[in-house]
Amino acid sequence: MKNNKKYQPFVAIFPNIFKTWGVIVILLAFGSMVFVRQMHLFGESSKQMELVKLITKQSFLAGLFLIVFSKAKIEDERTNLIRLYVFTAAFWFGVLQVLIIPIINYFIPFDSSEMSAFQVFFQMLLLIIILPFVIHILKRKTNDE
Repeated sequence: MKNNKKYQPFVAIFPNIFKTWGVIVILLAFGSMVFVRQMHLFGESSKQMELVKLITKQSFLAGLFLIVFSKAKIEDERTNLIRLYVFTAAFWFGVLQVLIIPIINYFIPFDSSEMSAFQVFFQMLLLIIILPFVIHILKRKTNDE
């Protein structure tokens, strides 16, 4: 017996409510960092401050991860196609950034430490969040003309 349905790969995506949870996690991470800095609870170079920075960075990435991997309110084929394009572009951006920045840094030395995984993932996740809006705006402008 033939199956006439198109093959659609299974994509594990969180429900839409996870976008709200991701925003809450980001706001809590940002708020805790501002609170710790303003109250001068720890010295600037203390181990506790480094731990707070690490927890804040990881929480921020976790919040972005929840936002990126949650469903839109209305899911259709176009949404999945845009998501595929955006993930592909973000992946290529991350790979090229990891490969090209050290070469540029070799020829034009500038004060930058070794690129951390946080920087790469942060920029990739922000690109994944921002790029669909840019695509939508560009499509709207081309449709209006």
